[in-house]
Amino acid sequence: GHPWIGAQKPKLTISEFSDYQCHHCQRGHVELRKLVSENPSSLRLVHRHYPLDHACNELLKRPFHEHACSYAVLAECAGEQGRFWEANDFLFEKGRRKEPVTASELGAAVELDAKALSACVKAGEALSVVLKDLVSGRGLRIRGTPTYVVGDRTYPGKIPQDVLAPVLGGAGGARD
Repeated sequence: GHPWIGAQKPKLTISEFSDYQCHHCQRGHVELRKLVSENPSSLRLVHRHYPLDHACNELLKRPFHEHACSYAVLAECAGEQGRFWEANDFLFEKGRRKEPVTASELGAAVELDAKALSACVKAGEALSVVLKDLVSGRGLRIRGTPTYVVGDRTYPGKIPQDVLAPVLGGAGGARD
């Protein structure tokens, strides 16, 4: 039930627990999107939210990434209109700037129905999805972002090359 891109029948599935205001997550996002585009029939990327924002993440006791929860909700609501990955890319690109990304800005940038986006945000179902991802992440003992899950292993920060080898054809060799 989580947004994913890539292979229908992947050799390797990566679940990415990420935060739109995290610099390392943004860099990892760009790298993984490139990897998926180079290996479309063997790699699947699944997005999971793990905002480091005290507004929804009970592990944080003080402000840190103050818009990360609202950005995760916006991304989920964009997904309701079939535009999750476009919103995901936009939020990673713009999410770290000083002034927050607004719903109307995101809607215009990725061609969303503004009324439906607003209704989704207010309904609270998208926040429930984000909170479930946080609970899942805590169950995996995730402490920071990005954290990647491949099989039953977690990899904070970066996925080791040997884990990616089945997709890359060994030491970075052949691709799809």
